[in-house]
Amino acid sequence: MHIKLEKESVINPLDYFSEQGYEVVSFSYGWATYEIIEEICYIVDMYIVEDQRKFGCATNMANVITKKAKKHGCKFL
Repeated sequence: MHIKLEKESVINPLDYFSEQGYEVVSFSYGWATYEIIEEICYIVDMYIVEDQRKFGCATNMANVITKKAKKHGCKFL
């Protein structure tokens, strides 16, 4: 039995997270998603390209999210 697909589709994870209501920050070395609920900012998910790990990229993304959270009035991360 063969199943014929009408159209090949690839799901972009950033589109998926945006559709779910999460905020997204994206850089050439990776991306992170977060959400703000009242005074709390939650980092939901983070991905760093393998050859860019151990260079402080995750810390940089967390710092960017922290700045955005502070502007929004968050007191907790």
